[in-house]
Amino acid sequence: MFHSKRGARAQTRGEERANTLSHGLGLVVALIGGPLLIMQAKLVGDTAFIIGASIFALSIIFMYLSSAIYHGLAVGQAKLTFRVIEHCAIFLLIAGTYTPILLGVLNGAWGWSLLILVWSIALLGIGLKLFAQHLPLALSTTLYLLMGWVIIIAIVPLIAVMPSAGIYWLLAGGISYTLGVVFFILDDRLPYAHFIWHLWVLAGTCCHYLAIYWYGA
Repeated sequence: MFHSKRGARAQTRGEERANTLSHGLGLVVALIGGPLLIMQAKLVGDTAFIIGASIFALSIIFMYLSSAIYHGLAVGQAKLTFRVIEHCAIFLLIAGTYTPILLGVLNGAWGWSLLILVWSIALLGIGLKLFAQHLPLALSTTLYLLMGWVIIIAIVPLIAVMPSAGIYWLLAGGISYTLGVVFFILDDRLPYAHFIWHLWVLAGTCCHYLAIYWYGA
């Protein structure tokens, strides 16, 4: 998902093959699960949730597609370009994950306030990736984590309107992504750490998908 830190060792051919296959698998699952989620949202019949579910489905497809392409490319300008695209896609994924929850479950003042906040951070992060590419990767990583956990400020109103099982799946997803960052940080020292990071990302996405599919409206 993330490229190795600037100045870090390059991924070996075997590592990049594993990275490509892992998020290629994620893409296949997203292409199947995305339409199923939208169909589920249509059964619920709430327009806001249908819109939110569609945005989430598109965001996971785009992120896994850009990641699989990036890791599958040989070193060169195209790979560098897709590195930027992939990093932008991560911001879209985080904001896209929030959208069905904030529109379909929380809504109201809390929902709309957080929706504006997370999409504003996403647009800021994308702007930094596009126009200030030499900023430390740690900055965007911090933005990803802060953006991912900002829901904590609304946890009390969320608990009031979402079943406990949905909360647990959301937390499990957030914890999966966060634990994965440990392996991203170890990328320089631990072979296939980036691949392990990808597995945590897959786990986080699956947890959030289940939270949204079963408890998103």
